[in-house]
Amino acid sequence: MAHTNRYAFDPAPRMARDTGLSYTTIYNILHGYNSPTYFTAICIVEALEKATNRKFDPREIFGIHEQFPTESGCEFVGCRHCEYSDLNTTVVSTVEVPDRSGN
Repeated sequence: MAHTNRYAFDPAPRMARDTGLSYTTIYNILHGYNSPTYFTAICIVEALEKATNRKFDPREIFGIHEQFPTESGCEFVGCRHCEYSDLNTTVVSTVEVPDRSGN
């Protein structure tokens, strides 16, 4: 979220206001204490889309097993390799999905 002007500093209260979700919910997701529900994830993605005037694939925001389709946050938000270019810093949370393949 460092790639957004709106959420680069003190993101939890702003994101809570913009999504209508509770501060605690947002804080816990941002700090990795909880994974978002589908509804919560969509609310967060919509807030980020509004803040950046871009459309996002939710998989760019919520990585599964710390895997993201795009290598860096700069690449998919279109910034010109800022100080955060080595990090996928737009990421809100990683979601741990159980392996159901039986392996």
